[in-house]
Amino acid sequence: MDWPITIVYDNALLQPRALSIATRFKRPKAYDAQYLAVADLLGCELWTADRRLASAVAGELPWVRYVGDAA
Repeated sequence: MDWPITIVYDNALLQPRALSIATRFKRPKAYDAQYLAVADLLGCELWTADRRLASAVAGELPWVRYVGDAA
C-alpha cells in the first residue's frame, strides 16, 4: 500500500503526556490516552469511531473528531 503512514516511536514525552490525558479525562484504557497523546504531540486531528472517547474530551480537545459527525 502506498499510504503516507508515519510510525511514532515512544519517546520521553509520549508516556507522561498519555498519563496526564488519562488522568485528566478519567480514561480507563491506556491505548485511548496514548492515541490522544500521539495526536497532541504531532499537532494533528484524531478521528475515532469511539463515541465515548470523543464525548469524554469534547469541548476540551477540539482536534478530536467523531467519524459519525462526518456523515
